[in-house]
Amino acid sequence: MRYHTLSGLEKHLAQASLEAEGNFFGIQAEDSLERLWIREKILPVLTKKFPGVALEEIDLEQTCLQKALQEMDSTDLFAHQKIYVLKSPEKLSKDSLEVLTRQLPRLGCLGVIIEGYDTKVEIKLYEKLKKQMVVLDLTKEKPWDKKARLFSWLESFAARHKKSLHKEALEILYEKSQRHFSWMYQELEKLICFAKDSPQITLKDVQKLCGLEAEVNTYLLCEGVIFGGKEGIRQALNYALDSQELFALFGQLRFQLHTGMKLQEYLNKGAPQEEFEGSFVYSVQKNLPKYIKACHNLPKDYFFQGLVLLLDYEKKAKSQSLDHKALFTSLLMHLEQLLKVR
Repeated sequence: MRYHTLSGLEKHLAQASLEAEGNFFGIQAEDSLERLWIREKILPVLTKKFPGVALEEIDLEQTCLQKALQEMDSTDLFAHQKIYVLKSPEKLSKDSLEVLTRQLPRLGCLGVIIEGYDTKVEIKLYEKLKKQMVVLDLTKEKPWDKKARLFSWLESFAARHKKSLHKEALEILYEKSQRHFSWMYQELEKLICFAKDSPQITLKDVQKLCGLEAEVNTYLLCEGVIFGGKEGIRQALNYALDSQELFALFGQLRFQLHTGMKLQEYLNKGAPQEEFEGSFVYSVQKNLPKYIKACHNLPKDYFFQGLVLLLDYEKKAKSQSLDHKALFTSLLMHLEQLLKVR
Protein backbone atom coordinates (compact mmCIF):
# COMPACT_ATOMS: atom_id res chain seq x y z
CA MET A 1 0.00 0.00 0.00
CA ARG A 2 1.18 3.51 -0.78
CA TYR A 3 -0.04 6.71 0.90
CA HIS A 4 0.65 10.40 0.38
CA THR A 5 -0.99 11.70 3.57
CA LEU A 6 -0.31 10.86 7.19
CA SER A 7 -4.03 10.38 7.84
CA GLY A 8 -4.09 7.64 5.18
CA LEU A 9 -1.26 5.79 6.90
CA GLU A 10 -2.87 6.18 10.31
CA LYS A 11 -6.14 4.68 9.03
CA HIS A 12 -4.21 1.76 7.57
CA LEU A 13 -2.33 1.18 10.82
CA ALA A 14 -5.58 1.19 12.79
CA GLN A 15 -6.84 -1.73 10.70
CA ALA A 16 -3.51 -3.43 9.98
CA SER A 17 -3.13 -7.18 10.26
CA LEU A 18 0.51 -7.73 11.24
CA GLU A 19 2.55 -10.85 10.67
CA ALA A 20 5.15 -12.47 12.93
CA GLU A 21 7.82 -11.41 10.43
CA GLY A 22 8.30 -9.37 7.28
CA ASN A 23 6.41 -6.17 8.16
CA PHE A 24 7.99 -3.58 5.85
CA PHE A 25 7.39 0.17 6.03
CA GLY A 26 8.80 3.02 3.96
CA ILE A 27 8.93 6.65 5.08
CA GLN A 28 9.75 9.35 2.53
CA ALA A 29 10.11 12.93 3.82
CA GLU A 30 12.68 15.68 3.26
CA ASP A 31 13.19 16.50 6.95
CA SER A 32 14.90 13.87 9.13
CA LEU A 33 12.90 14.93 12.19
CA GLU A 34 9.65 14.47 10.26
CA ARG A 35 10.75 10.93 9.43
CA LEU A 36 11.39 10.30 13.11
CA TRP A 37 7.95 11.59 14.13
CA ILE A 38 6.27 9.39 11.51
CA ARG A 39 8.25 6.41 12.77
CA GLU A 40 6.80 7.10 16.20
CA LYS A 41 3.34 6.63 14.68
CA ILE A 42 4.27 3.18 13.35
CA LEU A 43 6.16 1.72 16.31
CA PRO A 44 3.27 1.64 18.84
CA VAL A 45 1.24 -0.49 16.41
CA LEU A 46 4.05 -3.07 16.26
CA THR A 47 4.93 -3.01 19.95
CA LYS A 48 1.28 -3.36 20.94
CA LYS A 49 0.94 -6.66 19.09
CA PHE A 50 4.48 -7.81 19.84
CA PRO A 51 5.36 -6.59 23.36
CA GLY A 52 9.01 -6.47 24.28
CA VAL A 53 10.38 -6.01 20.75
CA ALA A 54 13.61 -4.03 20.43
CA LEU A 55 14.41 -1.24 18.00
CA GLU A 56 17.75 -1.06 16.20
CA GLU A 57 18.88 1.67 13.80
CA ILE A 58 21.27 0.97 10.92
CA ASP A 59 22.66 3.88 8.89
CA LEU A 60 23.43 2.50 5.45
CA GLU A 61 25.83 5.38 4.81
CA GLN A 62 28.07 4.19 7.65
CA THR A 63 27.38 0.42 7.76
CA CYS A 64 28.33 -2.21 5.21
CA LEU A 65 25.13 -3.48 3.59
CA GLN A 66 26.20 -7.12 3.78
CA LYS A 67 26.84 -6.80 7.50
CA ALA A 68 23.44 -5.15 8.00
CA LEU A 69 21.65 -7.91 6.09
CA GLN A 70 23.42 -10.62 8.08
CA GLU A 71 22.32 -8.98 11.31
CA MET A 72 18.70 -8.80 10.17
CA ASP A 73 18.65 -12.37 8.90
CA SER A 74 16.47 -14.89 10.71
CA THR A 75 19.52 -16.97 11.61
CA ASP A 76 20.22 -14.33 14.25
CA LEU A 77 18.64 -15.73 17.43
CA PHE A 78 17.11 -12.37 18.33
CA ALA A 79 16.24 -11.06 14.87
CA HIS A 80 12.61 -12.12 15.14
CA GLN A 81 12.28 -9.89 18.22
CA LYS A 82 13.64 -6.76 16.54
CA ILE A 83 12.42 -3.91 14.39
CA TYR A 84 15.19 -2.52 12.20
CA VAL A 85 15.30 1.07 10.96
CA LEU A 86 17.34 1.45 7.77
CA LYS A 87 18.45 5.04 7.29
CA SER A 88 20.04 6.73 4.25
CA PRO A 89 19.03 4.14 1.59
CA GLU A 90 19.74 6.80 -1.06
CA LYS A 91 23.46 6.51 -0.22
CA LEU A 92 23.57 2.95 -1.59
CA SER A 93 25.11 2.27 -4.97
CA LYS A 94 22.87 0.93 -7.74
CA ASP A 95 24.24 -2.59 -7.25
CA SER A 96 23.81 -2.44 -3.46
CA LEU A 97 20.24 -1.27 -3.86
CA GLU A 98 19.57 -4.28 -6.11
CA VAL A 99 20.99 -6.56 -3.40
CA LEU A 100 18.80 -4.93 -0.77
CA THR A 101 15.63 -5.35 -2.84
CA ARG A 102 16.43 -9.05 -3.41
CA GLN A 103 17.33 -9.84 0.18
CA LEU A 104 14.66 -7.97 2.14
CA PRO A 105 11.84 -10.44 1.37
CA ARG A 106 14.02 -13.30 2.62
CA LEU A 107 14.72 -11.82 6.03
CA GLY A 108 13.02 -13.28 9.06
CA CYS A 109 13.00 -10.21 11.32
CA LEU A 110 9.77 -8.82 12.72
CA GLY A 111 9.85 -5.56 10.82
CA VAL A 112 11.93 -3.12 8.79
CA ILE A 113 11.30 0.63 8.53
CA ILE A 114 13.18 2.26 5.65
CA GLU A 115 13.62 6.02 6.05
CA GLY A 116 14.85 8.35 3.33
CA TYR A 117 14.14 11.34 1.13
CA ASP A 118 14.75 9.96 -2.38
CA THR A 119 11.49 8.74 -3.87
CA LYS A 120 13.28 6.90 -6.71
CA VAL A 121 15.00 4.60 -4.21
CA GLU A 122 11.79 3.90 -2.34
CA ILE A 123 9.91 3.15 -5.57
CA LYS A 124 12.43 0.42 -6.48
CA LEU A 125 11.96 -1.18 -3.08
CA TYR A 126 8.19 -0.84 -3.26
CA GLU A 127 7.99 -2.49 -6.69
CA LYS A 128 9.69 -5.57 -5.22
CA LEU A 129 7.69 -5.65 -1.99
CA LYS A 130 4.24 -4.41 -3.04
CA LYS A 131 2.36 -7.09 -1.12
CA GLN A 132 4.33 -6.62 2.08
CA MET A 133 5.35 -2.95 2.14
CA VAL A 134 3.38 0.06 3.37
CA VAL A 135 4.81 3.38 2.17
CA LEU A 136 4.14 6.93 3.27
CA ASP A 137 5.55 9.35 0.68
CA LEU A 138 5.31 12.98 1.79
CA THR A 139 7.68 14.37 -0.84
CA LYS A 140 4.68 15.45 -2.96
CA GLU A 141 2.37 16.35 -0.09
CA LYS A 142 -0.02 19.21 -0.81
CA PRO A 143 1.22 22.46 0.81
CA TRP A 144 -1.97 22.92 2.81
CA ASP A 145 -1.84 19.32 4.06
CA LYS A 146 1.77 19.76 5.16
CA LYS A 147 0.98 23.00 6.94
CA ALA A 148 -1.95 21.45 8.83
CA ARG A 149 0.16 18.42 9.77
CA LEU A 150 3.10 20.44 11.09
CA PHE A 151 0.80 22.78 13.00
CA SER A 152 -0.88 19.76 14.60
CA TRP A 153 2.47 18.27 15.61
CA LEU A 154 3.73 21.51 17.12
CA GLU A 155 0.47 22.08 18.99
CA SER A 156 0.59 18.55 20.41
CA PHE A 157 4.22 19.03 21.47
CA ALA A 158 3.33 22.31 23.20
CA ALA A 159 0.32 20.66 24.85
CA ARG A 160 2.61 18.02 26.37
CA HIS A 161 4.31 20.89 28.14
CA LYS A 162 0.94 22.40 29.11
CA LYS A 163 1.24 25.27 26.65
CA SER A 164 -1.03 26.51 23.91
CA LEU A 165 0.24 28.13 20.69
CA HIS A 166 -1.40 31.22 19.22
CA LYS A 167 -2.19 30.85 15.52
CA GLU A 168 -0.15 33.98 14.67
CA ALA A 169 2.90 32.47 16.39
CA LEU A 170 2.55 29.29 14.35
CA GLU A 171 2.12 31.21 11.11
CA ILE A 172 5.29 33.25 11.48
CA LEU A 173 7.33 30.22 12.57
CA TYR A 174 6.07 28.34 9.52
CA GLU A 175 6.85 31.11 7.05
CA LYS A 176 10.27 31.97 8.45
CA SER A 177 11.36 28.33 8.66
CA GLN A 178 10.71 27.80 4.94
CA ARG A 179 8.50 24.86 6.07
CA HIS A 180 11.39 23.05 7.79
CA PHE A 181 10.02 21.12 10.73
CA SER A 182 13.40 20.68 12.44
CA TRP A 183 13.88 24.44 12.68
CA MET A 184 10.33 25.04 13.92
CA TYR A 185 10.70 22.31 16.55
CA GLN A 186 14.00 23.75 17.76
CA GLU A 187 12.54 27.23 18.10
CA LEU A 188 9.47 25.88 19.90
CA GLU A 189 11.68 24.13 22.46
CA LYS A 190 13.28 27.50 23.21
CA LEU A 191 9.89 29.19 23.40
CA ILE A 192 8.56 26.62 25.88
CA CYS A 193 11.52 27.27 28.18
CA PHE A 194 11.12 31.01 27.70
CA ALA A 195 7.39 30.95 28.52
CA LYS A 196 8.05 29.30 31.93
CA ASP A 197 4.76 29.48 33.89
CA SER A 198 2.76 31.17 31.13
CA PRO A 199 0.18 28.80 29.58
CA GLN A 200 0.40 30.50 26.18
CA ILE A 201 3.03 31.18 23.54
CA THR A 202 2.17 34.31 21.59
CA LEU A 203 3.39 36.18 18.52
CA LYS A 204 5.25 38.61 20.80
CA ASP A 205 7.11 35.69 22.39
CA VAL A 206 8.23 34.51 18.95
CA GLN A 207 9.32 37.98 17.85
CA LYS A 208 11.21 38.60 21.07
CA LEU A 209 13.01 35.27 21.40
CA CYS A 210 13.47 34.19 17.80
CA GLY A 211 14.18 37.63 16.39
CA LEU A 212 11.36 37.36 13.88
CA GLU A 213 9.11 40.12 12.66
CA ALA A 214 5.79 39.40 11.02
CA GLU A 215 6.00 40.39 7.36
CA VAL A 216 2.93 40.61 5.20
CA ASN A 217 3.31 38.69 1.97
CA THR A 218 1.76 41.05 -0.58
CA TYR A 219 1.22 38.23 -3.08
CA LEU A 220 -0.95 36.39 -0.54
CA LEU A 221 -2.61 39.65 0.47
CA CYS A 222 -3.73 40.34 -3.11
CA GLU A 223 -4.63 36.70 -3.69
CA GLY A 224 -6.94 36.98 -0.67
CA VAL A 225 -8.51 40.18 -2.00
CA ILE A 226 -9.42 38.62 -5.35
CA PHE A 227 -10.15 35.01 -4.42
CA GLY A 228 -10.92 35.25 -0.70
CA GLY A 229 -14.26 37.05 -0.83
CA LYS A 230 -15.27 39.46 1.90
CA GLU A 231 -12.87 37.97 4.43
CA GLY A 232 -9.86 38.54 2.16
CA ILE A 233 -10.91 42.12 1.48
CA ARG A 234 -11.50 42.86 5.17
CA GLN A 235 -8.02 41.55 6.04
CA ALA A 236 -6.47 43.81 3.40
CA LEU A 237 -8.25 46.84 4.89
CA ASN A 238 -6.05 46.43 7.96
CA TYR A 239 -2.84 46.40 5.93
CA ALA A 240 -0.38 49.16 6.86
CA LEU A 241 0.25 50.49 3.36
CA ASP A 242 3.65 52.03 2.69
CA SER A 243 3.63 55.23 0.59
CA GLN A 244 5.73 53.52 -2.11
CA GLU A 245 3.69 50.29 -2.33
CA LEU A 246 0.47 51.24 -4.07
CA PHE A 247 1.52 50.62 -7.67
CA ALA A 248 3.22 47.34 -6.74
CA LEU A 249 -0.07 46.22 -5.15
CA PHE A 250 -1.93 47.30 -8.30
CA GLY A 251 0.37 45.02 -10.29
CA GLN A 252 -0.28 42.09 -7.94
CA LEU A 253 -4.03 42.64 -8.09
CA ARG A 254 -3.92 42.82 -11.90
CA PHE A 255 -2.10 39.47 -12.01
CA GLN A 256 -4.71 37.85 -9.75
CA LEU A 257 -7.61 39.28 -11.76
CA HIS A 258 -6.12 38.12 -15.08
CA THR A 259 -5.61 34.67 -13.53
CA GLY A 260 -9.25 34.62 -12.44
CA MET A 261 -10.52 35.67 -15.90
CA LYS A 262 -8.45 33.02 -17.64
CA LEU A 263 -9.54 30.31 -15.22
CA GLN A 264 -13.21 31.36 -15.48
CA GLU A 265 -13.02 30.98 -19.29
CA TYR A 266 -11.81 27.40 -18.97
CA LEU A 267 -14.47 26.59 -16.39
CA ASN A 268 -17.22 28.10 -18.54
CA LYS A 269 -16.15 25.74 -21.34
CA GLY A 270 -16.35 22.79 -18.96
CA ALA A 271 -12.68 21.92 -19.47
CA PRO A 272 -11.17 19.44 -16.93
CA GLN A 273 -8.34 20.73 -14.73
CA GLU A 274 -5.68 18.43 -16.21
CA GLU A 275 -6.38 19.97 -19.61
CA PHE A 276 -5.63 23.58 -18.67
CA GLU A 277 -3.45 23.56 -15.53
CA GLY A 278 -0.25 23.57 -17.63
CA SER A 279 -1.14 27.00 -19.02
CA PHE A 280 -0.70 28.61 -15.59
CA VAL A 281 2.51 29.43 -13.73
CA TYR A 282 3.54 27.08 -10.91
CA SER A 283 2.42 29.42 -8.11
CA VAL A 284 -1.10 29.25 -9.58
CA GLN A 285 -1.03 25.53 -10.47
CA LYS A 286 -0.44 24.43 -6.87
CA ASN A 287 -3.48 26.45 -5.71
CA LEU A 288 -5.87 25.66 -8.58
CA PRO A 289 -8.36 23.67 -6.45
CA LYS A 290 -8.73 26.68 -4.15
CA TYR A 291 -9.11 29.09 -7.09
CA ILE A 292 -11.65 26.87 -8.84
CA LYS A 293 -13.75 26.71 -5.69
CA ALA A 294 -13.60 30.50 -5.40
CA CYS A 295 -14.68 30.95 -9.05
CA HIS A 296 -17.83 28.95 -8.38
CA ASN A 297 -18.71 31.26 -5.47
CA LEU A 298 -17.90 34.62 -7.08
CA PRO A 299 -20.18 36.64 -9.41
CA LYS A 300 -19.93 35.67 -13.06
CA ASP A 301 -18.14 38.80 -14.32
CA TYR A 302 -16.34 39.63 -11.07
CA PHE A 303 -12.83 39.43 -12.54
CA PHE A 304 -13.66 41.55 -15.60
CA GLN A 305 -15.42 44.21 -13.54
CA GLY A 306 -12.54 44.12 -11.08
CA LEU A 307 -10.04 44.88 -13.89
CA VAL A 308 -12.16 47.81 -15.09
CA LEU A 309 -12.27 49.14 -11.54
CA LEU A 310 -8.53 48.65 -11.04
CA LEU A 311 -7.73 50.53 -14.27
CA ASP A 312 -9.83 53.46 -13.07
CA TYR A 313 -7.97 53.61 -9.74
CA GLU A 314 -4.59 53.39 -11.45
CA LYS A 315 -5.50 56.44 -13.53
CA LYS A 316 -6.56 58.32 -10.42
CA ALA A 317 -3.33 57.44 -8.62
CA LYS A 318 -1.20 58.70 -11.55
CA SER A 319 -3.14 61.85 -12.35
CA GLN A 320 -4.21 63.13 -8.94
CA SER A 321 -2.42 63.88 -5.66
CA LEU A 322 -4.54 61.59 -3.53
CA ASP A 323 -3.61 59.75 -0.34
CA HIS A 324 -2.52 56.24 -1.34
CA LYS A 325 -3.98 54.58 1.72
CA ALA A 326 -7.34 56.24 1.08
CA LEU A 327 -7.24 55.17 -2.57
CA PHE A 328 -6.43 51.57 -1.69
CA THR A 329 -9.20 51.49 0.91
CA SER A 330 -11.69 52.91 -1.58
CA LEU A 331 -10.69 50.29 -4.18
CA LEU A 332 -11.21 47.49 -1.67
CA MET A 333 -14.64 48.80 -0.70
CA HIS A 334 -15.69 48.94 -4.37
CA LEU A 335 -14.41 45.39 -4.92
CA GLU A 336 -16.55 44.29 -1.98
CA GLN A 337 -19.55 45.92 -3.64
CA LEU A 338 -18.92 43.81 -6.77
CA LEU A 339 -19.35 40.68 -4.64
CA LYS A 340 -23.00 41.62 -4.10
CA VAL A 341 -23.77 41.76 -7.82
CA ARG A 342 -25.13 38.45 -9.09
